[in-house]
Amino acid sequence: MFDPTAPGFSDDPYGQYAALRGSDPIHESALGFWFLTRYADVVRLLRDPRMSVDDARVAAVLGSDWPDTNGMALGGGARSMLNVDPPAHTRLRGLVSKAFTPHAVATMRRRIGCLVDRHLETFERWATIDVVGEFAVPISFTVICDVLGVPPTGRDEVRLWSNELLKTLDPIVPASALPAIGRAAHDMRAFVNDVIDAKRSDPSNDLLSDLILSHESQHLSNEELLAQVVLLYVAGHETTVNFMGNGILALVSNHHELERLADTPHLLGNAMEELLRFDAPVQATRRMALEGVDVGGRRIPAGSFIVTSLASANRDEGTWGTDAGSLNLGRVDAARHVGFGGGVHHCLGAALARLEGQAVIGGLARRFRRLELVS
Repeated sequence: MFDPTAPGFSDDPYGQYAALRGSDPIHESALGFWFLTRYADVVRLLRDPRMSVDDARVAAVLGSDWPDTNGMALGGGARSMLNVDPPAHTRLRGLVSKAFTPHAVATMRRRIGCLVDRHLETFERWATIDVVGEFAVPISFTVICDVLGVPPTGRDEVRLWSNELLKTLDPIVPASALPAIGRAAHDMRAFVNDVIDAKRSDPSNDLLSDLILSHESQHLSNEELLAQVVLLYVAGHETTVNFMGNGILALVSNHHELERLADTPHLLGNAMEELLRFDAPVQATRRMALEGVDVGGRRIPAGSFIVTSLASANRDEGTWGTDAGSLNLGRVDAARHVGFGGGVHHCLGAALARLEGQAVIGGLARRFRRLELVS
């Protein structure tokens, strides 16, 4: 059965995922939710309009006793685009999407490249580096602050709050963790309110100024404005950091692939897709069933809470072949992964995350082809 409390699960959950794919891929967990592990089932469910992420909508359809679910704190709460369905989701996503189009992202290539080069030049004088804390975090946080149009202040605090809020994505959130999560949500919202007030006094040609204008034009409520900015801060850097950290770890653990990337620069784009497939930055995502649905020969009833395992889907042997558990930067179909989710909630910042990953991981591979883990 699915047991995220099992010893070693957090270090390597893939053995348990593989066992479930083989024996019970549409798993009704004793923990109170359904857990899906096969690629085809995950993709289908993420695209199914009968699935919802909106607690208020589920409560209206299924009854007022529907409980608040674990995703509520992440992304500013119930009114972030992460936690609402169309048409509200469509409206909210449309207000921020222009900052994440391929063209908009391409204009940031030089800026990101300069940031990465500056860090790599410093690292050449060091014996060891913390690739997350000293590399991925400052790069990603600076980039999302550039997108918003605010100075990269408060990075350490935002990082701590983000780490707490991301615990709400875990399948089980222990009661002992809730006070710290609540404090982090409060502190993050207070920080973002201050950022909004400062930008309101000094608007410019940037995303946050556009969102404030949308609020003043009544296209955004105050709660929606706050929720989108919190989401951008958290998802805009935290998941990208996870992608880069997981990717670098995968390469250091597979030296032949690290050397292959250093020797074959044209593989870089496909390498990002394979690294996203191999160890997804977000392991799972949630949905609630507004109606009963048949999946993989089983009936999931209306009102069910469903966890789709993106990480397991990305290692499904039925989709990726017998070497699904191996890293292969030249894998021809790597881009089919669901590392960025799927359906209407497919990650808005996917193009930016790919660009950051290419700069950080590619730059590291070019300069330091012999990387070793420090025990």
